[in-house]
Amino acid sequence: MTRRLAPALLGIAVVAAVVSACGDSGPPLSDWVNDADTICADHQTEADLVRPVLFSPPVPELLRKSSELSKAEASELRDLPAPAGDARIQARDYIATLDERNTTLDLLATGIELSQDDVDDLTTRLGELTQDAADKAIALGLEQCRAGVDLSSSGAGTGGAGAATPTEDPLTTPSSGPTTIPSEFGTEDGAEGAG
Repeated sequence: MTRRLAPALLGIAVVAAVVSACGDSGPPLSDWVNDADTICADHQTEADLVRPVLFSPPVPELLRKSSELSKAEASELRDLPAPAGDARIQARDYIATLDERNTTLDLLATGIELSQDDVDDLTTRLGELTQDAADKAIALGLEQCRAGVDLSSSGAGTGGAGAATPTEDPLTTPSSGPTTIPSEFGTEDGAEGAG
């Protein structure tokens, strides 16, 4: 009888070890937030250095640059050890939302260039993802991270990091394509451009 119980007990022990290894290991949320906010602040500083000052490039170019910088930021956030406990799932969901937003930035840039019919739908979806990412960042306690890197003309000084709603400051574009695109659909590191 003990020979039949031994494999079962070993199986239970292995499952318990795997579950405990996947559960609460990781840094405390406060440490993860500090590291994440440092990453986001560094990427925003980089964006501030490349933000056009004397001219406004075409919107697709801004969207692609924002996506590129935001993808690098999300990659670094993903490389951080996930926080312990329930915050692990929140952090994973936040980064997944950033990834989806970055993909939507690329799709919108292409849609504008090709004058596709779904630009309005993509713009709406980008606004929803921007708000969702900002809300998730706030729930995690992030202060510098929100919804990606901000390349809007308004820059980093347009609002507080704790704000939950995007700004309404427009980016202007040349006559080919839409004439304006609200920064809430473009590139936000803070819900109101904090960075």
